[in-house]
Amino acid sequence: LTDGKVRQFSSFDIIDFPQLNRIVSITCGTQSAFFIDEEWNLYGAGNNESGNLGIEARKASKNVEPTKIPHQFSTKFKIFPGAKSTFILEDSGAIWCCGKNRHGELALGDQIRRDSFVLQAKNSTVNSIACCDTCTFFLMGDGCLLCSGKGLKARFSEEFIGMTSGFNSYAESRKADTWTSPFHVSSEIVKDVKQMLGTREVLICLKNDGTVVGFPPLYETPSSLSPMVSFVAMKCILDETVFLMKDATGNAYEFLLQGQYLSARQIPKISLSLIRGKSA
Repeated sequence: LTDGKVRQFSSFDIIDFPQLNRIVSITCGTQSAFFIDEEWNLYGAGNNESGNLGIEARKASKNVEPTKIPHQFSTKFKIFPGAKSTFILEDSGAIWCCGKNRHGELALGDQIRRDSFVLQAKNSTVNSIACCDTCTFFLMGDGCLLCSGKGLKARFSEEFIGMTSGFNSYAESRKADTWTSPFHVSSEIVKDVKQMLGTREVLICLKNDGTVVGFPPLYETPSSLSPMVSFVAMKCILDETVFLMKDATGNAYEFLLQGQYLSARQIPKISLSLIRGKSA
């Protein structure tokens, strides 16, 4: 807030930030928010203890007001914030990242934290990025996944990871369950992916044939579940993550993490309209 105080709101209110002018996009991470204006200036607010705002952490660990973030991105880019790391994907395919990198989740080939945005790739074919707790997933243009970080084997199972190729120290890294560079997920489970969303310990993929693949596994699927066509929204309620999707007939479903599994249930269309309002 402009008065420098932190407090909660139980209803919507208008807050004036003089430094923000004609905001065209707002993206929220777990404990952060990013603002883009019509000139593609980038601002960040929230928790910066891991350097995930792209502002040197020693200067500000918690930004209670939007702060302009210096960058070298070209115009037109997307933001993919996680709990402790943030990725920028330019339309050209260039990828920038910052934040915690203790487990190699920034996919830079090391485990050194970055307090400001650094270039990770120049001309990638990445379409989307999902920042989980200690690992990162990259959805490629051909529908395949790359991933980097720690806990992949333990969290997503051997069946999900499959075998990799072209990874020099695969045996050693597999034993330690830590990858500091992106590797190809060769499992047939995650081939031909259309959309992907992830947070903390959950990753959910929508394939081109309309099937939904969840990690942790999906169970208690409604018998009426038809092929999905798109994600509607993703929201976090306390420690729970809910993914909302719709099928070709307009029916909406929510996928909720319950224990070690994802469950799905159909929700009324009137509820979907209310959820869309909250998501906006």
